[in-house]
Amino acid sequence: MPPNNETLNSSSKVYFLVPLSLLIIIAAVGFFLYSKQTPKKEDVYKLSYEEGALMQAKGDSRARYKFEESLKNASSIEEEALAKLNVGTSYLSSEPTKAVAILKEVYANTSYPAGVRAGSIDYMMQWYSSSFDIDLVENHMLAGGEPWQSFKVNEKEPEFSKRDASLSLRKATEHASTIKSTFTSEYGIAYLYSAYELLENQSDKKKVQEYSTIILERIKKGDEDFNKKLSNGGAGVRDSQYGWGSFYKALALTNLYNLDIYNDTEEIEKSYELAILYNEKVLRIGLAVNDRLYYMIFLSRLNNQAADQKIKDQINILFEKGIETDQKYKDSVIRLIKDSRYNRDLPKIAKLDQRFKDFLITLGWKE
Repeated sequence: MPPNNETLNSSSKVYFLVPLSLLIIIAAVGFFLYSKQTPKKEDVYKLSYEEGALMQAKGDSRARYKFEESLKNASSIEEEALAKLNVGTSYLSSEPTKAVAILKEVYANTSYPAGVRAGSIDYMMQWYSSSFDIDLVENHMLAGGEPWQSFKVNEKEPEFSKRDASLSLRKATEHASTIKSTFTSEYGIAYLYSAYELLENQSDKKKVQEYSTIILERIKKGDEDFNKKLSNGGAGVRDSQYGWGSFYKALALTNLYNLDIYNDTEEIEKSYELAILYNEKVLRIGLAVNDRLYYMIFLSRLNNQAADQKIKDQINILFEKGIETDQKYKDSVIRLIKDSRYNRDLPKIAKLDQRFKDFLITLGWKE
């Protein structure tokens, strides 16, 4: 019997529904596979940020591309702020003027967390401490209206000196600490007060007392934040931050020690040792040569056998890690030779190790 219209209609519906069901299933499977293969925005942020941090620790300038990727995938103002801060710092070694422009944008965005905004100034101070780029400070960091111009110290116009740059950055960092106090800013401020106001006025007892009080108060505030961050596992704090902070603290306390104001030598040694420990974790540094050299200078002033042995140990490490062949390391020693504040300590150190003495002579040192 030939099929009636009802049967035909029923059959056509079946034939129609089967392909449609298959299409729906295929589409669902396809969407599932696509969603599995396409990482979520928050995963992209986290992965690119972590890769950027690792590359930056190695001194790889391509870290900025990773941080820029994380910036595009930020899902909160906090993530955006942190990513942009790191974009800025990742440009410091290759395009410092661009880095400064970005860091100043971070500071200017009042919707960003206080710690990130303060950190933008903090990182500029740290960069200057390693580069001594006076032009960058005068014509980029301190340019572009307020509050930057208000930080500028220019005591012997028209020349803008290394001292002017340091004092200007201290003013900027003091301002940053009013937004958010951090151990790096507090220790940095303490060091700059000790290196300039304290040592420049050491014959004035009243000023020595005034600046000593400021330095010790800043160090106390820095200690509180440093210990708090360590107790919290150090989340969000780079090893380089711990290294820089500890080094600033060690130098500030050393200057107080030199004036017989502070005599806890164990605390000073601990600060140098922490600076060395954390800075050697930073892959692009490799050897915390500046930290070791200044530690040796301090030890030479203790005038005891235990300190002399520690100097010998440091010298051995420096030679083991290539101080004779690496030009960056040699440049650090040359700066000490040229600085009258430290050159006077080198003869005693040289007497403890003939290799080191010969090395100093090859760099132009005269006994």
